Amino acid sequence: MATTIRDFSMVVAATRSGGIGKGGTIPWRLPKDMAYFKMITTKAFQPGSNQQNAVIMGRKTWESIPTKFRPLPARVNVVLTRQPDSLRPSLPAGVDVFGTLDAALAVLSVRTDIAHIFVIGGGQVYAEALAHQACANVFLTEIDQELDGCDTWFPALDKAQWVAADHAEVEQVAGERVQAGKVADKSMTFEFVLYRRRVTAA
Repeated sequence: MATTIRDFSMVVAATRSGGIGKGGTIPWRLPKDMAYFKMITTKAFQPGSNQQNAVIMGRKTWESIPTKFRPLPARVNVVLTRQPDSLRPSLPAGVDVFGTLDAALAVLSVRTDIAHIFVIGGGQVYAEALAHQACANVFLTEIDQELDGCDTWFPALDKAQWVAADHAEVEQVAGERVQAGKVADKSMTFEFVLYRRRVTAA
């Protein structure tokens, strides 16, 4: 019997043109966005539950996280790589590794200790996840500025398939207050937006 893949979400910060990375790193440091990312990906939405959320990332994204901060705490960390057997011995205990996104989703979907699943990068993983029918939400930090030298990109959202949710819904999903409208941080401005996949008639 085939495994039913659970709906999952993506969390990403991108410039107007979709820039998300430069030279293997995030080309900005925005404490307010980092706090938002942590809030969204650690919230299990079930007070008193012993569940955690899972975060799925590509190998390059994993390696871009400073060693002292990985694995990301209070979350099940999952790394994707074409050579899982080669990477597995170097990973800390408790970090899972899979060769494909579908393989990771299949295992996480049946784990009762997982509350929600989030894809957190990088570019190739985002592109594959965005095209997946189980991808239901995109938590997008829309950065107003453009930055020179970006070499990793987030795909443009097809507005025929994705619609921006009301800000009240952003707070409902986050389970906490989220600043509405333009946010200023480190001389940059951005906005926290939740995009939901449009439901099409059968």
